[in-house]
Amino acid sequence: MDTVTSGIPPHPPGSATAVETTGTNLVGRQRLSGPLVLAALCAGLGVALAGQSGAPLTALLLVAVSGAGKLFYDVTSRTFIQRLLPDHLLNVMFGLQEALMMTGLALGTLAAPILVGLVGPQDAFIAAGCFLPLTAVTSYAALRRLDGGAAVPMEVLALLTGVPFLAVLAPRLVERMAVTPSPSRCHAGRSSFGRATSAPGSTSSHRAGPR
Repeated sequence: MDTVTSGIPPHPPGSATAVETTGTNLVGRQRLSGPLVLAALCAGLGVALAGQSGAPLTALLLVAVSGAGKLFYDVTSRTFIQRLLPDHLLNVMFGLQEALMMTGLALGTLAAPILVGLVGPQDAFIAAGCFLPLTAVTSYAALRRLDGGAAVPMEVLALLTGVPFLAVLAPRLVERMAVTPSPSRCHAGRSSFGRATSAPGSTSSHRAGPR
């Protein structure tokens, strides 16, 4: 479970409900490339347009749209990665993703005053805001190809969501179990979780059937 929960992006306590709700809404969705590109458009274009607005309230609303898009982009991109990669590679990929994000933030902080000096504040907002949407749009074909191989097996997900003791888990964790199932065959009368209760006077115990 730790590997899966590491895919949840860091967020302030006040946004925890929004993050959880966003992740829940993505559970079982067969295609994530479209929502991912849409979130990138909202995150970037909100910033680009905020720099062109002369009204403070309008600029504030556009920044809020950008923040909501960024939140949805973070959750969607991590959900996408969780569907593509096996468990043993997730921590490596999430670590690499965080490192690239922090590097980009540092480079952007250094480049911002230079960009403003070269093209002015308004054009600098456009350049900064259009970077993520352009990257997402140009990558859409590749995202669609990857998306086709990362579909959630709905019949497995339906079976798992019907198991009473799994109801205590977050929906995203149940989806992860559906994406990476570990099937086994268990004969009638044998335990699939370990040792079954032995008959009185018996020293042998039943084990799960072969995988």
